[in-house]
Amino acid sequence: MQSVRGQIIFNLLFGVIFTYLAIRPVSENGWTIYPILLISFAAIDFIRVVNLVMLTRKNKDDQK
Repeated sequence: MQSVRGQIIFNLLFGVIFTYLAIRPVSENGWTIYPILLISFAAIDFIRVVNLVMLTRKNKDDQK
């Protein structure tokens, strides 16, 4: 359980960092390949967070 919580925090943190790093160049130069890649990585991280949260909730319900 503790490692899953750590994975959730790690992926959430990197999703926020990738989003922040993508916003800065877009406001200066517009959409290039660099921000698109960063937003893609952030989306993958956020999807992993949602999946991990749903998995832990399902495991809690199964234990009851």
